Amino acid sequence: DPLVIVGGIDDREFRNIEISPDGSSFAFDRVTADDWGDDPVSDIWLMDRDGKNIRQLSQNLGGTYPRWSPDSSAISFISWDESNHMFHLWAIDANGDNPRQVSDFKDEWTYRDGDSQKLAL
Repeated sequence: DPLVIVGGIDDREFRNIEISPDGSSFAFDRVTADDWGDDPVSDIWLMDRDGKNIRQLSQNLGGTYPRWSPDSSAISFISWDESNHMFHLWAIDANGDNPRQVSDFKDEWTYRDGDSQKLAL
């Protein structure tokens, strides 16, 4: 069946919608204002395919550009760390458990590992 999304949770912006490989859920980033209403803040959210069971996944981590693991068990995403002005690549289990920082981005949207190879996103 084709998927039709009508409306949203509220008037906040939804971006970068990614369906899970098993077709059961969507991951997306949702933009809101920060606590002071100034700067936009983005977090990773999940929603079942039927539009129900909406939940925030990246509690206190921020996040954008969610990408599913091939088996739909985890999601990776990019998060900005204001303390060191650097992007980080994170992974988190699809149930919200086990958030882990996978890497630091050394220059813009690429990551340079120990062998000077780049992981492009």
